[in-house]
Amino acid sequence: MDAVQTATGKHYAVKILSKAQLIKQKKVKYANVEKDALAKLSGTHPGFIKMHAAFQDETSLYFVLDLAPNGDLAELVKKCGSLSLPCARWYTAQIVDAVLWMHSKGVLHRDLKPENVLLDQEFRVKLSDFGSAYLAPDGDLSPRASSFVGSAAYVSPELLNRASKTTSKSSDIWAIGCTVYFIVAGVPAFAAINDYQSFRKIESLSYSFPDGFYDVAKDFVQRILVLEPSERLGIEPKSSPSELRDHPFFSSSIVFEETEATPIRWETLWTDPPVPPQTGIVPPVARPSEEDLWDDVVHEFSTVNIRSPGLMALDRRPLSPDGRPHRVRSPLDIPPEVVPSEAVDSESGPLDEDELSSLGPREEQPAEEAEDVDDPVLKAKDWSNVLAPGETVRRVARVKAQIRKGLLKQTRTCALLLTSQPRVLCVAVDGKDDATKASDVKHELVFESGTRQPNGKATGKSEKNTVVACREKASQLVLQTKEKEHVYEFPDGHVLETWIRDIHAHLKASS
Repeated sequence: MDAVQTATGKHYAVKILSKAQLIKQKKVKYANVEKDALAKLSGTHPGFIKMHAAFQDETSLYFVLDLAPNGDLAELVKKCGSLSLPCARWYTAQIVDAVLWMHSKGVLHRDLKPENVLLDQEFRVKLSDFGSAYLAPDGDLSPRASSFVGSAAYVSPELLNRASKTTSKSSDIWAIGCTVYFIVAGVPAFAAINDYQSFRKIESLSYSFPDGFYDVAKDFVQRILVLEPSERLGIEPKSSPSELRDHPFFSSSIVFEETEATPIRWETLWTDPPVPPQTGIVPPVARPSEEDLWDDVVHEFSTVNIRSPGLMALDRRPLSPDGRPHRVRSPLDIPPEVVPSEAVDSESGPLDEDELSSLGPREEQPAEEAEDVDDPVLKAKDWSNVLAPGETVRRVARVKAQIRKGLLKQTRTCALLLTSQPRVLCVAVDGKDDATKASDVKHELVFESGTRQPNGKATGKSEKNTVVACREKASQLVLQTKEKEHVYEFPDGHVLETWIRDIHAHLKASS
């Protein structure tokens, strides 16, 4: 929200966070971490959004921040199609300078991407969105275990490794390499039809450069996008921040369209005249006229009417011309394992650490002991008709799920079962008291270890039903198979957390 300080007429951005939503979605830690990171970095370096004040009322938290009137780097690239070599170099230099400074202060961003690189009045970089950050209490940013945070196309391969799942300075450097590729090519290096496919491309380092990609930028990207974190440019002890700054991408004079640009001057980077936005190797996509847009809407509507009587699936995903829903990519929403900080409670004006009070304790709470969170009614139900011989129910919860009926999907009340095989069964119940039947099973998902019998023979379960990833999205459990996502809405966040923990344990056991 844009706000004006009446005394000075100065414009600010106000970030408003609903306390009820933070608690409901178990994201209090996001607000805590962002507040602490902003408090630590504000005013220390020109490359960060500054927090001028933080306060709260009965319903919301408020962060008063610098206004970034020129949007973010992703919007700029979309508008230009791609950025010229001088322009790409100038933006990258600012990002590098800010990130290296941030690391020197004991902070990892962990979700660095063009959408989180804001642009001020002069199109200078302002790093933002520190909800996924890690603040080292002792300043030590050596590799450490971490849960999954970040966005699919920019996450580092070491964080996808189930055995280690480590994050460090090198993870932020990886994201810089991905960002350089994006601003020069106009598309992400590891773009895919869904997050799962992006992850597979990252793990295999499967990407290529389009024609015309600037050679000096290509070398810079290739030296950063390396699977082994310690081998990346700028990472000690094999490299160093100085070597990163001294790469020819920054240190050489470049000629672009008969104009020579001098090397980056790091000591005056933030005071030198800005480089105006300029299109690079990929031109912008022409914006259609209002008449063309209307024609497209009419055509799409008539096509959907003919080929899909339901017009649109009840899950509101857009339909392609063949009537099937497109896959829609969304940012990952998995809380980081970070130490909760204290909540915001300050007067208006410049932020002072003493002015911030607690939303919760600073120390991480010990893990809770295992407890019975199963639905008591469903737990007492007879499930023998949907279980294999010798199979038992380990967990059962009442959920809402999208179940297909003919051409449409309907939201139905279901029982979600985690069994000893292990399998996940989604069984329609809809308040029925009678015994369940095999036909009531609407989804059957298995784990890698559950697709084989003890003798090693396959059980016949299709690989397309094998769970490969699990994440939390608001109040929903999202189980990713190799072909699609299955989403189950839980009425209770604590029960959801228990399921997430158990599913992750099965995934780890099957890896």
